[in-house]
Amino acid sequence: MRSSWNRGFAGANNWAAEQEPAAAGTLRSEFVFLLNPDTEIVSDCLERLRNAFDANPELGVAGCKLVDPETNVIQHVGGALRPNALSYHIGEGERDRGQYRGLLHCDYVQGAAMAVRRRVWEQLGGLDEAFYPAYFEEADFCRRAHEAGWEVATICDAVVAHHQEPERQVQSWEFLELLFRGRARYLIKHYGPADWLFKYLPAEVKWLASPASARYRRVALRTLWQTWTGTKSD
Repeated sequence: MRSSWNRGFAGANNWAAEQEPAAAGTLRSEFVFLLNPDTEIVSDCLERLRNAFDANPELGVAGCKLVDPETNVIQHVGGALRPNALSYHIGEGERDRGQYRGLLHCDYVQGAAMAVRRRVWEQLGGLDEAFYPAYFEEADFCRRAHEAGWEVATICDAVVAHHQEPERQVQSWEFLELLFRGRARYLIKHYGPADWLFKYLPAEVKWLASPASARYRRVALRTLWQTWTGTKSD
């Protein structure tokens, strides 16, 4: 089946997950597997994911090791969030030599290849469609899974080739606008007064004062203000 309109990443995956069963009386699968169209499953990836779920009853969300198919450079073996909710990918930029193995617990896993127990998916109500059209919806989902008592981890031996150019993507202002808008939604949704004062503010001030933030300062602050006040970009 195909959606008749662009629902965004969260909406499209929620809609797709609801298409099961296709026929009356058919049992739903035990898992929901999100997979981007620019990916290829490598070898026994699905079997390794299933084995990890079977061996770890508390595992609610499992990610895959994402690698560049041309260079064999790692893109992601799990995601982490700094105190100001700036995200980064564990292992990014490293050549894959098998240095990451087994089950690696993390803050979140990338939605490009993410498996979820069906009961966890239904317990949490799927992805939050307020993160439209994309970015930070998987970080939000994994945080909610953690808070509900489920483990989140990357299964490092479950490999997916991801045809993406991260460096080229980061150069896109459209991408940056959406990414920082997603971060703003995440902060507003999950941070209380103490978090803003003692986690976000010190980390954000330190980041804004660093040379690394030079290209991103305006978009970071603008999207936070716009999301907080409900205003839009010109």
